[in-house]
Amino acid sequence: MKKAEVRDRDIYMIPKGYLAIMVGRQAIDVELQRFVVPVMYLNHPLFIQLLKEAEEEYGFDQKGTITIPCQVEEF
Repeated sequence: MKKAEVRDRDIYMIPKGYLAIMVGRQAIDVELQRFVVPVMYLNHPLFIQLLKEAEEEYGFDQKGTITIPCQVEEF
């Protein structure tokens, strides 16, 4: 396996105890930005509010990575 292939694969590796989320508002931000955050953040009141906003905007039918609808700078 070539080094470039290993690096590309490693981008998608998420350490145990973390999860990947996408952040951004598609109408405002050019691209969504990917963050890897500790699972313990899921219990934080501010993160819970962001998840509720995601539910309101996207519903529970999101496929793939959770998308948080806020500007990256605010996240």
